[in-house]
Amino acid sequence: MSFSQIPWLLLCGGLTAVGLIGSWFTLRRRGPRAAARVLAWALLPIALYLVGILQVLWRFGVAIGDFFSGLAFSPKVYIGLIIAGISVLLFFVTGGLRSRDRKKHESASAKKKEEPDAGPGQLMPSSPATARTQPVPAPAKRKKSGPAPDEDFDEVADILKRHGIS
Repeated sequence: MSFSQIPWLLLCGGLTAVGLIGSWFTLRRRGPRAAARVLAWALLPIALYLVGILQVLWRFGVAIGDFFSGLAFSPKVYIGLIIAGISVLLFFVTGGLRSRDRKKHESASAKKKEEPDAGPGQLMPSSPATARTQPVPAPAKRKKSGPAPDEDFDEVADILKRHGIS
């Protein structure tokens, strides 16, 4: 069925009318905010028709349908999908191998940094790696000026007891 064979104005107008009625019922039952949301959805079909986007969406749907129906019976497409799958597989495998090589390289360079290069009688400069491993003293905590937490709970318990709630 082609786009021109469907009475789009009647279809979109009918959908909008049903949406307007639904919006009225929603206004009565759930309030103006929910009704405004239903009204917004109800106005979309006629707006799409009047702007001409409905025909674009129809053509897009037809193109997608033609593409997938062409996939079903074409050996050329199957071969292309197999080659694309192999390509994706190779990307994942080589990405994993590259991360392994990077880990090996990092561990080898870390071992080289740990080995002392200084001869006897020479001082070794401190490296940033050793500076990072030293603990940093925590800042002193301020004391709260308010009552202790136990005192707060005692006050709440007293109020509840006065009102007969235990």
